[in-house]
Amino acid sequence: MEQRIITALTQAFAAAQVELDDLPGGRYSGLIVWEGFTEDDHTERQRRIRQALVKGLGAESSVVGVILAYTPHEMQVMSAA
Repeated sequence: MEQRIITALTQAFAAAQVELDDLPGGRYSGLIVWEGFTEDDHTERQRRIRQALVKGLGAESSVVGVILAYTPHEMQVMSAA
């Protein structure tokens, strides 16, 4: 399932970096870093992620919890802090 989630996200967000955590109960959470999030606010990023997961996984998208969304610049700033 982990690879299917990564595939769904990278198909929707070309060249994105995706990291997932395997949680108890067969659930997943993680983060996605993608340059294309630059113009999106948090709500829009989450809407787009959920839409990509539903498109790629259908009903199985329910096993995916929180996916944090960042731009490469945001990740760089957080790493430097």
